[in-house]
Amino acid sequence: MKKIKNCWCMAALLGLLIWSFGTTPAIADDVEAYRAGTKLLYQEYNKPVEFMPAGTTDAGDGLPSSFDWGPLALNFIGRTITHPVRDQGNCGSCWAFASVAWLEAATNFLLGFTVDLSEEVLVSDCCPAGDCDGGYINDASNWLASMGTTTEACWPYTASNGPCSGYCPNPMLGRIGSWGYACGNWWTINIDAIKQALASYGPVVAAMKVYSDFKSYSGGVYQHISGTYEGGHAILITGYVDNPTSPGGGFFIAKNSWGDDWGPYAGYFAVAYESNCNFGIEATYYRGFLY
Repeated sequence: MKKIKNCWCMAALLGLLIWSFGTTPAIADDVEAYRAGTKLLYQEYNKPVEFMPAGTTDAGDGLPSSFDWGPLALNFIGRTITHPVRDQGNCGSCWAFASVAWLEAATNFLLGFTVDLSEEVLVSDCCPAGDCDGGYINDASNWLASMGTTTEACWPYTASNGPCSGYCPNPMLGRIGSWGYACGNWWTINIDAIKQALASYGPVVAAMKVYSDFKSYSGGVYQHISGTYEGGHAILITGYVDNPTSPGGGFFIAKNSWGDDWGPYAGYFAVAYESNCNFGIEATYYRGFLY
């Protein structure tokens, strides 16, 4: 994707500078339905996380104070770029949903048509990136670069570890050209570098640590305060807003995969630059779309 001028003013929708702790109706019904599932590399390799706050590098020089590819950002024919939030169900497949969400946005932005792409391809036995018990963003990225995915109609999502069979004869529709880490590696969170990747390449696939207070997010700008650790989780970062009253000087806007009834913003949420939950770890940008 190339840089465009747009801003979904989620700051106006938020209306709050700190997050609200509460319980959404869906969470009240079934907390266990909201699953994490991303295996975090820094935990696997016991590597300390390096955090670089906003304004400490020159990566953010010249960027606008807010930028977003979210629901109000339009492509060249006036259609929204990102798709509505989907529901991964009781399956730890967030890593697949976040990765495929970028491909959908790229298809819409570059080609001008909306298409639902299949997450099930990555969750199935075909792909070594993972399954409903969790997966890796880097392996999912390698798969999307080498193999790609197909349409949801061709290979529907089942929220289960499906077999590598039963799909249409020509399963692959599109794939990414290449990918890289926005912060240079998988153990660094560089706020300025993530912002630059958003403005230069499009939405960014990233991970975070999920605590129980995040499941009770009910508005505002989230920052982890309390609660038990639930696991790693992958999301799609769509934008950012610099705001000196938010922890760390601003917040990111992200697309979740727990359905559009999670939280007050149709499945999107805002999280402080200084999140206290390693938000932005393994921030991954994709370049190019091949079909």
